[in-house]
Amino acid sequence: MKKHKLIIIGIILVVFGGYYFFNADNQPIDHEVVAENWKVYINSNSGIAFSYPEGYFVEEVDIKSQTDSGHVFGVILTEDNEANRNLRSGEILGEGPIAITFDVFNNLNNWKTAEDWARGANESNYKLGDGKTSETTVGDKEAVGYSWDGLYMGRSVVFLNGDHIIMASVTRLTPADKILEDFEDILKTVTLTDK
Repeated sequence: MKKHKLIIIGIILVVFGGYYFFNADNQPIDHEVVAENWKVYINSNSGIAFSYPEGYFVEEVDIKSQTDSGHVFGVILTEDNEANRNLRSGEILGEGPIAITFDVFNNLNNWKTAEDWARGANESNYKLGDGKTSETTVGDKEAVGYSWDGLYMGRSVVFLNGDHIIMASVTRLTPADKILEDFEDILKTVTLTDK
């Protein structure tokens, strides 16, 4: 029992520590979404932090892009199960699993809005969709969301953050996949610093 209380206190400290790590201008983490078993991801280089449910494997990827896209960094969340662990280790071959991703791009072309970037950058997958967008916010930033259909069906939400463009995406196999709900809940917890 005592160990359980210490774990809960530790989680609470991590969540609040993540919030105070950023300046006071940022939106607080949505504590109605965050359950006690959620973890916190913080990357001060990209200026992004978010909470995510237990049961996900988080992988950071430094991108040395061969194109002029400006893609510099990625965070990939996949369900932490045996099949995905075997895929990550190379023990089995196949397409990547459905995932939640945060891709960070340098704003090399000085895009003025997230929607301009989504419509104009090939990396956005926007052209694989039906052309419909929705306005939203992530943290305190205006964002644009849209769906697309390529190898997997997906949804992306794009926003500008300082000198970066951040594209949060989720891929799915069916409209009932739990990962879609997790994606929306994770977006509600995002905090940002301008980078």
